[in-house]
Amino acid sequence: LITKAFLQYRKRLSYEVDNVFETSILMYFTSSQSIEENDIEKGNKKIGNGAKYLVTQLAFTQFLSFLKIVIEHLSGLIARARVGHLFLADYIDTIDQTVPCEVNSKDGESLDSMDTNMVCLSVETLSFVCERAQECIHNILQMRKYQHYNIPLNDMKDLWDLSIAFVRFCETEGGKRNFIIRTTLLEHAQASFEG
Repeated sequence: LITKAFLQYRKRLSYEVDNVFETSILMYFTSSQSIEENDIEKGNKKIGNGAKYLVTQLAFTQFLSFLKIVIEHLSGLIARARVGHLFLADYIDTIDQTVPCEVNSKDGESLDSMDTNMVCLSVETLSFVCERAQECIHNILQMRKYQHYNIPLNDMKDLWDLSIAFVRFCETEGGKRNFIIRTTLLEHAQASFEG
């Protein structure tokens, strides 16, 4: 039952990551640059051509501003997941201090092992949302890879600094190293230097 609840929570967080991108697209672009509803599909697996086109047509400073908006909202989502994890861990710690260890659950599993399982699931869920958020940023960067092949070094540095700060935030919160954004930035930088 606990595992199912955490799986549902993961699905909800994944949906929210996708929703951050979709909402940011709709918020950033004015009604004069309207996007058809069918252009943005759920799941961030397939971005409609209209939305992708608008992102690719942004001037670099506009794109950086758009990326900051997306990162800000993803960071907020990760922070909310972190607060949920800390609340659960604190609550379990409080229960452990007030309930004797010999008390068992109905299925014979000790409270200590149930508590450990819940905390582990919570940590895994926090790590999962951090990975999904990084995938979202990776997808956005991939949309613009050809535009980034010819940007000036100062602009590449700004993009790199913003993205790496987000990566470090995700790694700190999620407790795992992830190289998807680093690899993408490296590809963009190499192509820019070669071009």
